[in-house]
Amino acid sequence: MAIPESNRRAIRKYDAEHYSMLSVRIPKELLQEFKEKCAASGDSQAKIIKEAIEAYLNK
Repeated sequence: MAIPESNRRAIRKYDAEHYSMLSVRIPKELLQEFKEKCAASGDSQAKIIKEAIEAYLNK
């Protein structure tokens, strides 16, 4: 089932108000290993990165 355009606009608006994008450059081998480990453990890549940032900030 497709998401109505009005819902997409609402989601984009919410995301723009509450989230920012983070872009990083890392070696391909490291990224591939990260993706494989996330897939094997069933963890979201975004979740792991968010937790690492929070740990770094001592939250």
